[in-house]
Amino acid sequence: NYGLDFISLRFANVYGTRDSVGSGRVIPAFVNCLLNNKRPYITGEGKQTRDFIFVKDVAKAVVLALDKDTENKYFNIGSEEITSINELFNLIKKILKSDIKPEYINERKGEVQEIYLKAGLAWKELAWKAEISLEEGLKQYIDSLKRNLFI
Repeated sequence: NYGLDFISLRFANVYGTRDSVGSGRVIPAFVNCLLNNKRPYITGEGKQTRDFIFVKDVAKAVVLALDKDTENKYFNIGSEEITSINELFNLIKKILKSDIKPEYINERKGEVQEIYLKAGLAWKELAWKAEISLEEGLKQYIDSLKRNLFI
């Protein structure tokens, strides 16, 4: 309406260093429970899927978008990898070498079953692509928690 130049970035489920345990987000909750020898809960059957993206990849996307003059103004920023909550839990469990099992509770009414972002336009026009795998990002996150005692 006002002739402003802009770019809008839509982020998938961002996680990473300094992500606080009290945020209600799944990764900090799982890690905190396992580090404290507690059983985390998973709603429903844990088959709901998400697209997790590490904060360093998001930061790179933001920096690249700052000076871009593009015809498209809206970009998805995600890993383009679908991970179920069960798969996420098992990966965190493997990294922490834990044998704790989750507690399954009733599914949340209205919970979205799949969240996935196609980020091809960001690759094409911003020359951006997620580079940090979920496993590597989780390792960095867990290491930062242990180093900085944010738990």
